[in-house]
Amino acid sequence: MNTRWRKITGDFRQHRLQIFLIAAILVLGSAGVMTALNARSILAREIEKSYRRANGADIILWFDKVEPKLVDLVRSRPGVAEVEARSTAFTRVAGKSGKWFPMRLTVLPDFAQQKVNLIHRDATAWPAVNDGILIEQSGMSLLGIGENEPVRVRTPAVVVVTIPLGGFVHDPAVAPSTQDRMIYGYITPTAAPSLGQNAELDQLLVKLSVRGSLSDVAEFADDLNGWLKGRNLVPLRVDALNNTHPHAALMTAMLRVLEVLAGLAFVCSATLAACVISLWMRREVRQVGIMKTLGARSSQVAGQYLALVAPLVLVTIALAFPIGTALGRWVVKYHETMLNIDIADWSVPRSLVFQELIFALGVPLLAMALPIVRAARISPRQAIQDPGIVAPRGPIAFTSRLIKLPGNRRWSFALRNSFRRPWRLALTLLALSAGGALFLTTHNN
Repeated sequence: MNTRWRKITGDFRQHRLQIFLIAAILVLGSAGVMTALNARSILAREIEKSYRRANGADIILWFDKVEPKLVDLVRSRPGVAEVEARSTAFTRVAGKSGKWFPMRLTVLPDFAQQKVNLIHRDATAWPAVNDGILIEQSGMSLLGIGENEPVRVRTPAVVVVTIPLGGFVHDPAVAPSTQDRMIYGYITPTAAPSLGQNAELDQLLVKLSVRGSLSDVAEFADDLNGWLKGRNLVPLRVDALNNTHPHAALMTAMLRVLEVLAGLAFVCSATLAACVISLWMRREVRQVGIMKTLGARSSQVAGQYLALVAPLVLVTIALAFPIGTALGRWVVKYHETMLNIDIADWSVPRSLVFQELIFALGVPLLAMALPIVRAARISPRQAIQDPGIVAPRGPIAFTSRLIKLPGNRRWSFALRNSFRRPWRLALTLLALSAGGALFLTTHNN
């Protein structure tokens, strides 16, 4: 073993605690970045796909009653892709604990023949006889009721009736019940009279073949309204819809928070590793001076220390990748329940994996290389004559004399040492305050 590698192995034995601290910092930082970036890439893709599976309506028309010939007439209109008749009512439903929740009750002609605003069941066929009620799955925790258990529903005549629960479904077009505190129920016209509801359908959901902007949809809705009036089929109301998830703004904000957290985690981990390396190199100044006195070049000195930290970065990446992947899936699983979405594809884009590798290798190495190169470029005379820690001068020295606690010199020395470098103290307080504020902000959100 040559002298250089003896020096490297000796530094590793002497500074193993600092090296393990740097490794822990880089593992946590890199894993945090990969967690946030992986979760964001999956959620950004699957949130959009989950809502698109609902085939959401672009226009809703209200009538006194929707006849089958009206459905066929609107479907024949150029520019219309799908049309379906429904009706909606609002009532209340009781949970197992006895607490009552508001419920939006939707009447569908046939669960197995849906065209617009699709709801689905996971790996379960639709019941042959649709005489019960189906509940949106996000309301399962609120109601606390299992499948085939009776559900108590309040009728318009303020009478409580019992109807069997046919199961839970997923409606990708509605906000989660846990957030809006609203239960979403679905029944057929045959089950509507048992709940005191009208079995006749009064809404017409229209899906356009080509959707433009909201103004284009509104213009088409006006034309459709006038076209129906010319045939003596006057709608009571016509609405052009955004065709976005009710909590689209919330989901976008959540993805941006993940981006911010990824950036902060990466910057903080690299900065903290660089600070530890900087303190380490500060203690190595005398040894750098001795090596340069013996003829070592700055590149040789820097390469020697980089040879110690470079394998460390590779090891931390090998540990951080599985941790970040597992935590990213956990974050996605949590948001799948919270946002009430379907995750069909859990894979991460290959381009993102390469970007994570490049940043996880490049940024920590660059952050740690700066203090190493700076220390390696010092002249032999400056390195050997380095005084180490010096007493403060100027106003700081006068302020240090004022800091005196009676009865205990250790507290006085500790406070004076804290105020000896005001910029260092300000940076420390700023980092602690920013970290606490970030934690409280994310927790409250």
